[in-house]
Amino acid sequence: MARVISVEKEIQARLEAERARSREWLEGVKKEAEEGFSREEGQTREAFRKSAEQSRDEAVARAGEIVKNAEEKAERLLVLSDETLKGIIMRWLHTIVPE
Repeated sequence: MARVISVEKEIQARLEAERARSREWLEGVKKEAEEGFSREEGQTREAFRKSAEQSRDEAVARAGEIVKNAEEKAERLLVLSDETLKGIIMRWLHTIVPE
């Protein structure tokens, strides 16, 4: 009977040691996963920041082009005489409103 109890205690000790190793391993895996997640989250945030910055820069450049084109068009229209403008308007009026 003492032998059975001794073997049982040895089995219990081994089980507890294995549980401790398992907990330790699990904690290590959890820490690695958290570090990996944190690293990837940082990389994703940085990629998003760069993408947003690039999109903003492209939008600013495009808006600048639109404004520049509008200013150039306005300059061209400013040099037209009133008579030229009246002629253009009359041609369009005849197209829009038939006689």
